[in-house]
Amino acid sequence: KQWYQRRVRGELGTMFPSNGAEITYLRKAYGAMVSFLSCFLLQLVIGGLRRAIQFLSFSKYFWKIFYEENEQPPWVLDKAVCLVVLAAIIVTLAVFPSITLRIINVVTAAKLIAVSV
Repeated sequence: KQWYQRRVRGELGTMFPSNGAEITYLRKAYGAMVSFLSCFLLQLVIGGLRRAIQFLSFSKYFWKIFYEENEQPPWVLDKAVCLVVLAAIIVTLAVFPSITLRIINVVTAAKLIAVSV
């Protein structure tokens, strides 16, 4: 982020000292309904697109194990891997929340180690 964005967020954070980031600022400025809809749609649309891109990228790298550089897997196989990964994530989140928290902790620790090295 640019220096002015950090400064604005710092000023807003001191003016409204509560948790919630953008939802807090939008609630103060426009009311509860606008803040909820804004953050909900942001998570739904932007978060969904981000995850779709991650799944498709994973699928591309996954198939590089089995195919040569100039070969491409069939379109159906590409999408099938995305659906399997999505289903695995949904099942893990829904059925095994304690495992999910452990995975999050391990991934966070790995990111911190990678950043510090």
